[in-house]
Amino acid sequence: MDDRIQKHSAVPAAAPDLRELRELREDVSASPYYSPDMAPVLAAGRKWTARDLAVLWISLSACVPTYMLASSLIALGMNWWRPS
Repeated sequence: MDDRIQKHSAVPAAAPDLRELRELREDVSASPYYSPDMAPVLAAGRKWTARDLAVLWISLSACVPTYMLASSLIALGMNWWRPS
């Protein structure tokens, strides 16, 4: 079986182990769609921790579009104590 293709079946597969790091096993640098800027980082080069992901999540939620959405919902009558 080709390990790049996952077979579909009626039986749901077990949840993947999210702690497992996966590597790209084939050389794709000759592809016309390859870019070194967009290439996957090797497992040894992955340095993000849970703290880094939490900081990214918080910083993405504190941006102008989020505040614009919240202010428009408040203008339409939504309150924090009554979300529906």
